[in-house]
Amino acid sequence: MAASDAAAPAFPLADSELFKESSITTLEGLLKEAGPHAVKAGKALLRLYQIYPARLNRDNVVAGLALALTALPKSDFQLALYLVPAPVRADAAVVALEECERLLQMGRFTAFWEKTKAAELAGPLASAAEFANGIRGFMLEALNRMYQRVELPTLNTYLDLVRQPSFVLVCYGVFE
Repeated sequence: MAASDAAAPAFPLADSELFKESSITTLEGLLKEAGPHAVKAGKALLRLYQIYPARLNRDNVVAGLALALTALPKSDFQLALYLVPAPVRADAAVVALEECERLLQMGRFTAFWEKTKAAELAGPLASAAEFANGIRGFMLEALNRMYQRVELPTLNTYLDLVRQPSFVLVCYGVFE
């Protein structure tokens, strides 16, 4: 077991609690906190919303999908998308997140950042804490596989750090 695994707090709900309607409020709180359990809470919420459709909260569905997107290259986003009811899948924000996932998978990072600034995603993604940093982690992994060398201005553009200091890249372990 890695040291970081040992330090991670236990998920606050037992597995047997993840299918009870009474857990929805706790899971919604975990999703909003965007802590270490937010992705798991988002997936559990999507399952519960299928069982208890009257409790469905569109903003939480979008936030859960956005957090699942940060888990790329894992298939969490596609799996979460299958849990979203058809009427909600037609929502502009959900459709835009699907497009964002396609752009990321194609390596069209600049187009991805432009799409995230669109009206249908600006609000939901602003409330999804750590969304941008999670996506940047995926982008750095992808760029590392694709290129031996990337100029700093180009890297800043891909990572949407144009308006932010370049030293932020140290946090991602690019310059050690």
